Amino acid sequence: MFIQGEQAIVHGRYDVVALRWGEGKDLRKDGKKEKAWHFRVPLGFEIQAVGQCGEVLVLSGRSSTLALSSRTGEIIWDSGEVGEYYAGPYFNEDQVFSVRKSPSEVSFRRLGTGRLLSRLSVPGLSTNRKHPVFAGESGEQTPAAAEAAEAYPVAYGEGTLVVVDGRTFHAVDVLKRELRWSRPADKLDPSVDAAYRMWIDSGRVFVLKPYYSVLENL
Repeated sequence: MFIQGEQAIVHGRYDVVALRWGEGKDLRKDGKKEKAWHFRVPLGFEIQAVGQCGEVLVLSGRSSTLALSSRTGEIIWDSGEVGEYYAGPYFNEDQVFSVRKSPSEVSFRRLGTGRLLSRLSVPGLSTNRKHPVFAGESGEQTPAAAEAAEAYPVAYGEGTLVVVDGRTFHAVDVLKRELRWSRPADKLDPSVDAAYRMWIDSGRVFVLKPYYSVLENL
């Protein structure tokens, strides 16, 4: 959910709805809330993720990115992408970017217009969405970890985006829109497709990954 002024914005796969949350406002006679606005996505578009920056609401689809005015629900821009959705959207100053797969790349666009700034190729992306901790003995995710399991290993913070291809970490400088560094992951069982979760804080990348049968937090 997102807040824009006195509007609460929620979404599903195909709809974005804004409701006025001010107490006592916009109630119909039946006691139900009136919609401030309701946006139905174009044919063929399925919402994978939504992010908000100021008054711009960015919807990431499988093969395109769409921006709405969070005040009115009107389309600001709609742009096709080359790769399929992987992660994002993320924001840095006046740009919005998302991670795409097949091919593996980061797509940078101008937030206000959707103009493509650049497409940065990355060496590869892990397809393992499992959480490295919350898994049962059989390797299946526990019900409590279902939401955590449905995520690719990506970290963004302090102007840096970090992805992993399974054996190597790659850091992207989002301001310069270039690869900053790559380094191999160590202490991994080579027979296992490793699962990761990553965070960025105080100039450091923290990685949670499996170390054989012992979990190691770096």
